[in-house]
Amino acid sequence: VMHWAGIALVVVGALVLNFEALIKSMAHVYYFFTGVTELNQFFSTTQDEVTTGTAVPLPAPSVHGLMVTCKGVSLVHNGTQIFENFNLDLMHGLPGQNIQEALNDLQTAIDFAPTHLSWYQLTIEANTEFFKHPPRLPDDDTRWEIYQQGHAMLAQQGFEQYEVSAYSQIGMASQHNLNYWQFGDYLGIGAGAHGKITCQDRINNQANIIRTRKTRSPKDYLKPQGFRRYSENILPEDIAGEFMMNALRLNRGFNKADFTRYCGLPITHIETQLMQACEQGLLTYSTDGNIQPTDKGRLFLDDLVAVFI
Repeated sequence: VMHWAGIALVVVGALVLNFEALIKSMAHVYYFFTGVTELNQFFSTTQDEVTTGTAVPLPAPSVHGLMVTCKGVSLVHNGTQIFENFNLDLMHGLPGQNIQEALNDLQTAIDFAPTHLSWYQLTIEANTEFFKHPPRLPDDDTRWEIYQQGHAMLAQQGFEQYEVSAYSQIGMASQHNLNYWQFGDYLGIGAGAHGKITCQDRINNQANIIRTRKTRSPKDYLKPQGFRRYSENILPEDIAGEFMMNALRLNRGFNKADFTRYCGLPITHIETQLMQACEQGLLTYSTDGNIQPTDKGRLFLDDLVAVFI
C-alpha cells in the first residue's frame, strides 16, 4: 500500500494516506481494510485561472483541471461513507486573488461537507521558483480581510479552529496533525519524507531526539543506489525551542507536564521565557500548569516562538 500510495505516514497506530493514490472509488474499501483512517485532498483554488504575474505557473486547476479536482474531491466525499474523517487542504492569499474569490473557494470546499479543513495562506518558501521570481500577492489588508471573513464563515458552519491552519467539526481534529504539534514521534515514508524519533538516554536521564529525512527526488528514491536516509540529533539546547515551535500552534497550548514528557526537561528550563511572553500578553500560564497562547499570541506567533529560540 505504501509503495502504491507514494506518500503515507504511520502515526499513533493510524495510517494516513494522500488521496493521489485513490484513483477509483472502489479502492476506498481496500484502503479501509488495510488500516487507512483519514483521507486527504489538496487543491490550491477552485478558480479557473490564477494570474501569478510571473513566468511561474501556480499549481491551480485550469477549466479541465478544475473538473478533475472536483471529481477527485467527490470521490473522497463518497469515501466518507466508510471513513470517519475527510480533510480538504485549501490555500488562500493566492496571486491576484481578491476577497470574494477566496471566500468562494472556501464555500466550495465547505459544500463538499468535509469533517476537517486545513485552510492556510500561501507562503513563499526558499529554494522554489516563486522565491526566485516572486509573484504579485494580495496586499496585507486584503489577506487580513480574507482571514477574518473566512474564519467567521468556518465558525458559522460548525468548524472549530484548534490549530493555526486547522479547522474541524466537533471531535474530528486530525490525530496525525495533533501528533505533530504535540511534538510526538512519527515515521517518514516516501521520497522527501521527514520523521522524528525519540530515544530515552537512561544514563543521562534525558531525551535523545533524532530527525530523519529521505532522498527528495522520487526518481532517485526508487533507485537502490540512489536512496539515502539522513538523520541528525536535535541539540539539547534546541529541544525547548523546537517543542514550543510546534506546541504553540495549538489554540489550547499545552500543560507543563507535556513539556517534561516530550522534552525530558523540567518546566523551569523555560521559566524566564514564559514570564517574558506572559508580560508581553502573548501567553497565559495558569496555576494548574496550562500554558496557552492568547489571541494576540496566535496572531503574532512568530514573535511568540522567537522568545524561546
